[in-house]
Amino acid sequence: MWLASVTLLLVLALFSNLHGEQQEGVHNKPRRPLPWFISVELKKPDYVAYAAVAIVSARERTAGLLEPHVLVSTTEESSFVDWCIEQGVVVHRYTPVLAEDINALIKTMVRTEEFGRKALGGVFGRIDAPRVYRQWGGTSEYLLYTDCDILWDHLSVEEISQITSFPEQSLVAIGPQESKNSMKNSGVLMFHVDRWLEEFPNFVAYCRTQNWSGQSWDQGLILHYFVRNKNLSTLLPNSWNWKVYWGRPSAGESPAILYHFHGPKPLRCLDINNSSGVPSLAECPIDGYKGLLHHPDFLNLAVDVLGKFKAYYDEATTCTPHRVPFKSLAGKKFISDAFVPCGNVTGNSNPLLFIVKSRQLERERLLKEKQKMIDLAGNG
Repeated sequence: MWLASVTLLLVLALFSNLHGEQQEGVHNKPRRPLPWFISVELKKPDYVAYAAVAIVSARERTAGLLEPHVLVSTTEESSFVDWCIEQGVVVHRYTPVLAEDINALIKTMVRTEEFGRKALGGVFGRIDAPRVYRQWGGTSEYLLYTDCDILWDHLSVEEISQITSFPEQSLVAIGPQESKNSMKNSGVLMFHVDRWLEEFPNFVAYCRTQNWSGQSWDQGLILHYFVRNKNLSTLLPNSWNWKVYWGRPSAGESPAILYHFHGPKPLRCLDINNSSGVPSLAECPIDGYKGLLHHPDFLNLAVDVLGKFKAYYDEATTCTPHRVPFKSLAGKKFISDAFVPCGNVTGNSNPLLFIVKSRQLERERLLKEKQKMIDLAGNG
């Protein structure tokens, strides 16, 4: 009886949340979605796959609170670009701010052509995101950038509000790498757009003195310039850049908002390709990753997150001719041209399509949870 009563209260609370969300869409102006940017190198099938999964997870898990943007620094045709447009993602074909500098460095043999291909292929996209966003006509005060290799878990208005209230003068929030509560990883950045753009010429001038080379590409440049000047940067909470190898958050920690496949990634030391159904850590060829994979709760979280990655990957390839499901990729490699639109490409990116579908999916998810609780209450 006690269980049934508690369950019924949970059902009522869930229904209240669902009703409130529906009413917001009808009577109140919804919160403006947060611009979310990722940068994709189209010639790398693995990072294209990570980007596609990130986009699907955002649509499924963030309740329409994100406005997705993809940065592409090349002009080559790609079925993935068409797929993004069909999903309602804004695709920006842009020229990196460092393009002329890199070409000059290659001509003088200060940098190699290989360095140039990498630098101009998208790895420096994060520093250009605020500039591209304003040129596109975006007006949001804040902008989120993430690497491609992330998976969204959830997102709420409260969590966005907490992270978009920077101290005075701060222009970028930077989060942790291997160690929590540190400012050492540029894989997820929250920008105050106008403040960043005001400081941007000075940052570019500094990068030129370093020939655009820092540890881990632009990460070293960003950390050296912005973290050393503490007035310019602020700490991004762990929950916004949660590493899979940390395992699940403890009872005293905030739940992970997104998972960052920093280091070990799907089909790259996070494969589930053995009879035990867990990642085969012993087969990881990268020694530096192995030490990251021994958190006591790592396997429990990895199996859950990889299960979601698999589902989102398969969903993203629904309309691909001769599609290869994720389970058939285990121990192999991601394939090129894996993401093909279903035929609804209009030629114009429209983030409203993404946002509306995201909110519809969130309502469907809440309704399913409500029905499960009703069934549980009835059985109790």
